[in-house]
Amino acid sequence: MNNSNYITIGLIAIVIIATLLISINRRPKMRYGEILPADEMKAKYNSTAESSTPKKLAPENLRDLLPLALKWGIGDDIIRDDFVQKAPENEKQELKNLLTGRTAEVTKWLDSFEVSKPMFDEAACFMYMLKALDEMKLWPNN
Repeated sequence: MNNSNYITIGLIAIVIIATLLISINRRPKMRYGEILPADEMKAKYNSTAESSTPKKLAPENLRDLLPLALKWGIGDDIIRDDFVQKAPENEKQELKNLLTGRTAEVTKWLDSFEVSKPMFDEAACFMYMLKALDEMKLWPNN
């Protein structure tokens, strides 16, 4: 065996070892709906304040609507419909009243996202809140 063969074998070994080390240190991806005790979840997924990525927030002019978006912005069509059916009429009217004069600015913000990239959770809540408003036929005439 000549020196180039030893170099090739050495490089292959380095790549294999590096790949193994990377896979050992990689945390598994959290499964949707997985339930574990908090300390196990924290250890398994490195769920700490330091390891979390900060949420992208709605623009300052829309942050007051965030509680509404979190309440009404349900992404699942079936669950959103069930929520709407069970919601009291006064809460539906409150949603309409609070969004009167504001739907254009929410829509403008949502339109600023690139179509090819996923929307972050907070923005998706705003989008589904507007969808709920439309589905209830309560879109304000503003």
